Formats: sequence, C-alpha cells, structure tokens
Amino acid sequence: MFARSLNKIFNQKPQKSTICQLGNPVLREIAQPIADVRDRDIQQLIDQMLVALKENKGVGLAAPQIGRSLQLVIIASHPNERYPYAPQMEPTAMVNPKIIAHSMATS
Repeated sequence: MFARSLNKIFNQKPQKSTICQLGNPVLREIAQPIADVRDRDIQQLIDQMLVALKENKGVGLAAPQIGRSLQLVIIASHPNERYPYAPQMEPTAMVNPKIIAHSMATS
C-alpha cells in the first residue's frame, strides 16, 4: 500500500502544504498514537506528508509539523546543497516510533 502511495504521490502535481513554525501550539502537544496504519485517513495523511516533504525538499517531516498531533514521521535522505554527499534513501514512514536506546555522549 505504501509503495503504491509513493508512486501516486511523486507522479502527481503537489499542492502547497503549510509547515507549522516554532511557537505553534500543536508542536508542544503530546502526539497521539496511531491505532491502525491501514486506516484511510492515516494513508491520506502519509500521502499529504510525502507531498510536503517533496515540495520542501526535506529529509524528514513529523505529523505535528503539518498540524496533526499524531505519532507519525517520514524520513528520507538525498544529496543536496548543504549535504552533497548524503546517501540516497527513499522516504520511509514510521508509525508510533519509540526511542529504544540512546547515548550519553553530547557534542
């Protein structure tokens, strides 16, 4: 289903999405878990986020950044002006992601 969404989204003319900026209250909310990733509304949200990622030439986008307080993020990687040697990675949706390990190191 997700692969079909990718082809559909990247072959259509994108519509401009609004990205929430610092100070928007939705960015401070605790995002809600997603119960069923197959839900039509969730699939449409993933499609919308793929369009937003493409039109903003982004490498990552979380649902709260487009005004939806849900535990959903899309990550991707591609060479760009800032990171010309970045690896090429197709967009990947992560639903209800959890941090399972971390380092105590800081920069």
